[in-house]
Amino acid sequence: MAAVVVAGCGGGTDAADRADTAAAQAEWQARSKALEAEQETARLEQQVKDLEAKGRRQAEELQRQRERAARERAEAVRKAAAARRRAASPPAAPSPGGRPAAPGLRSLVSGQVGVAYGPPGQAPTVVGDLASGPGWSTMKVPVAIAVSQRNGGAATSTMTAAITQSDNASAMAMWTSLGSPSRAGAAVQSVLAAGGDTGTVVQTQVVRSGFTPFGQTDWSLAAQQTFAQNLACIEGAAPVVRLMGQVDGSQSWGLGSAGSDQHFKGGWGPDPDGKYLVRQFGTIRVPSGVVAVAIAVRPADGQFGTGTSELTRVAQWVAQNARGGSPAC
Repeated sequence: MAAVVVAGCGGGTDAADRADTAAAQAEWQARSKALEAEQETARLEQQVKDLEAKGRRQAEELQRQRERAARERAEAVRKAAAARRRAASPPAAPSPGGRPAAPGLRSLVSGQVGVAYGPPGQAPTVVGDLASGPGWSTMKVPVAIAVSQRNGGAATSTMTAAITQSDNASAMAMWTSLGSPSRAGAAVQSVLAAGGDTGTVVQTQVVRSGFTPFGQTDWSLAAQQTFAQNLACIEGAAPVVRLMGQVDGSQSWGLGSAGSDQHFKGGWGPDPDGKYLVRQFGTIRVPSGVVAVAIAVRPADGQFGTGTSELTRVAQWVAQNARGGSPAC
């Protein structure tokens, strides 16, 4: 029987094997390149993250350096101004009891009253039986300055509403724009220190429901008056000071009715027992010069309206009795 030869079978198998091998090699190379690309992408992403973190650290360090420089400059200016005032005139004479006399002040109010006043560069004259209390909306001033420092010294719509109209939502928006409560508190604390107030501790947590955390900061009249003295010297304060000269007419009681060239901010709110504390701080001009002032009343009936009327009489008493001086800056 003749042999049967099947031609070409061996050659076809070799070609298929070579094709499979080439495909496997191509797939392996593609996977290798994909893995390399993935690794390169991850490396680049990590580099970006590292650079961003380094940039944040550098920005934070630059901000800390700016804040230190601002505090040092404000302190130098304050000391220089104080030296000039001491050389120019002696401090106000105290009463026999060791505290400056306050003729007629007690008769102007029905409840508690506190006043700290004097020319820039001198320790304030402090009178009355009300020395401290929640800052309420007066704390919007250092918060606004902290925001101004962050945005290059430009006034914003929230800043304008918070200072000229005492709008609480705008003030809270400024506070949250400064970062976490601790970061915001540190920024505002730095502003207070730059203004010569190194003792006040900014409240960063909500301690009374319905009220801002910073508004519950305990701010003494003496410390607030010192801050008012140096206000114009603080880095970033210029737009805020301008706004303090544009307070809405509905809030022009108190310092808004005393002297001239008034730049001020008011604050008010109920104590836990529902009785109102009404306060203001800022600067006014009297015939002898600029007076830095912090005033507060807690009327006997606890009513806001009574408080504004009494604060107006107190502010006018200050304008009549205070000796002014030259601005610190």
